[in-house]
Amino acid sequence: MFFYFIFVAILSFSTLFGQTIDSVLIVSDPEFVFSYKPNTKKQGTITLICYDNYNQAVGADVPIMVEVGNAFLQGATLFKSEFNSDSTYNKFYFRTDGNGKVVIDYIPDEFLVDTYSNIKKNYLALNPDATEEEVLNEYRRYFIRKFFFSNVSFTNPNDDQTAYGYGNISEKKSSVFPVLYGYDRIIINGLAQEGSPYIFTAENYKAPPVNIEIQALDMFGNPMPAGVLIIVDCIWGRLYSDAIIHKSESQTSYYVSPLEYNPSFSGGGTYVVKLKEQGRATFRYQPPPTTMAPFTHWANVQLSYNNYQDMEEAWKAYTSNAVIGYGQGTSVFDEIKGATWWKPWNDYMQTYALAIDSANSVVPALVGVDQISIETETERHFNYVYASESYSEKAKIKIKAYDSYGRPVPKGAPVALMLNTRFSGGEKGTISGPDVVATAYAGSKELCFIVLMGEGGEAEVEYHAPLVPFRFEHYSGEDYKGLTYEEKYSGLFDFFPVPYYGWSWWGDTLNPPHWFFGYIYGSYSNPYVNTLRESSFGAFPVLLGPQQAEAWFHPSRLGPSKYMARLNVYVKDYFGNPAPRGSNIYITVGSGKLNGDKDALNAIVYGTNGKASVSYFSPTRSVWHTWSYDKIQVYQDGAGSFLKEALLGFLWKKV
Repeated sequence: MFFYFIFVAILSFSTLFGQTIDSVLIVSDPEFVFSYKPNTKKQGTITLICYDNYNQAVGADVPIMVEVGNAFLQGATLFKSEFNSDSTYNKFYFRTDGNGKVVIDYIPDEFLVDTYSNIKKNYLALNPDATEEEVLNEYRRYFIRKFFFSNVSFTNPNDDQTAYGYGNISEKKSSVFPVLYGYDRIIINGLAQEGSPYIFTAENYKAPPVNIEIQALDMFGNPMPAGVLIIVDCIWGRLYSDAIIHKSESQTSYYVSPLEYNPSFSGGGTYVVKLKEQGRATFRYQPPPTTMAPFTHWANVQLSYNNYQDMEEAWKAYTSNAVIGYGQGTSVFDEIKGATWWKPWNDYMQTYALAIDSANSVVPALVGVDQISIETETERHFNYVYASESYSEKAKIKIKAYDSYGRPVPKGAPVALMLNTRFSGGEKGTISGPDVVATAYAGSKELCFIVLMGEGGEAEVEYHAPLVPFRFEHYSGEDYKGLTYEEKYSGLFDFFPVPYYGWSWWGDTLNPPHWFFGYIYGSYSNPYVNTLRESSFGAFPVLLGPQQAEAWFHPSRLGPSKYMARLNVYVKDYFGNPAPRGSNIYITVGSGKLNGDKDALNAIVYGTNGKASVSYFSPTRSVWHTWSYDKIQVYQDGAGSFLKEALLGFLWKKV
């Protein structure tokens, strides 16, 4: 009985002078609470159970001050709020209910500058065997949000607004504080031609626009609410959408180009986007007329440096922005980040890049011309084209180009054909045809020809071999300074996608202007400047000249009083086909003269059977009646290989 009176007396004293709180159990429901800035909506419920120093729940109407950063609190028993000018920590005053509880509506107003996916990636890189719970604990370490509690006193007991906090109230160890989360990942859906995410682009090619949809998700896969901001960094091209509220676009100007379609942008831009319902935004994407590095060549170089394990890994990097040693990849998007307007800075604040939900995304990437097939039709054996100093043949070249995804390139895609510079002589030939739209020069010589592909990625041009003497000494196929015959004497050297850079123009009086193709001309020495790979080799036009000859005199002897004979030469190429009409060979003579007064001359083939003919005049002969011989020799050209010789017998007689 005595102890009962003591307990009642103590309780009456506490009630009379105001009960205080010794500890608080805090329970966040749910534990993980969505947060965004600015946010005005309840995202979770915080329940406080307040205990006195006897670990008993306090009674009703006991005041408590709750201090929290970057959040707003509301509730039925809230009676005062104090807001910090910079919104870092705000104070809220509540009273307990009859069970010693305070039920609070939690409205976090914090912009999180990292994501669960990013923290998980970094943590697993250091702890590859970590469990999902360990990863969650690592995330909690960053984004758990503590509350601070104080008891309350009043300057004027009759005025709640005179309340102030004093002292610190500890929280129970079993408390569950809220853990904030926000943006986490992005779903991207962008389909281009043939239901593929790979969008063809090239200089001078105006690609059709592509519709791209983005959906932002939180760490649990829930869509972000409408009105939330994201920042989209677009590497290539332009984005258009009514969801874009701010943009900063690259104004990279092209160099002067010989091609017609040439807008003043090559890069992309940064776009601030306000998401719509279900966290979605839809864009119309306009690809740029920009040359992409051909994947096949690029990947072969990368694999040779052991940057990637195989072509599949290289393709994954090439179509994203995870490339090594190359700069930007071909993905349309560089990064997509969460964003908010940060008033103190008067600027947009950004998160780390949001992860791409690859399992549910179709991520668009740009591809360009990658591979090319060449077929050559000539007047003689297979793909060989006859050339000489006085006449050269033409060849019909059929081209088919493919993009990095293996599709024929669309109509209008440009390809640069480069003439061979390996063989001697100043002239390299020429390329013509209705699909040839521009010519690039090296010095004063034509070097590259820009061809626009037609339907099905096909085009046809005419190759005219150069009018130069060639020395075809080693046809056997053996290496000539490391090159086979076909490589050295191919009419074409290489094939390139047409870049927008590297062009320059000289002379304002030339019509048409001359274009230097310096970038392409020097590119084979730079492994990161990529060429088109051939899907088949051996179909290039290969130059060939006189390789065989038969020669004889008619008559074969000159008797007394006979001074003239006819030299007949039949010229053939390596395969035994007659040399074409109008081509030439070089003939030298011993003691006589050719065609009246020449010791040597170029003889022109005039027949369809490879025949050339010249007149021979014997020298003045002495009185001795003896037979003697004069000799002619046939060469490919003035400095070329020996082909054949012929002897003429004649009788020396007294004159």
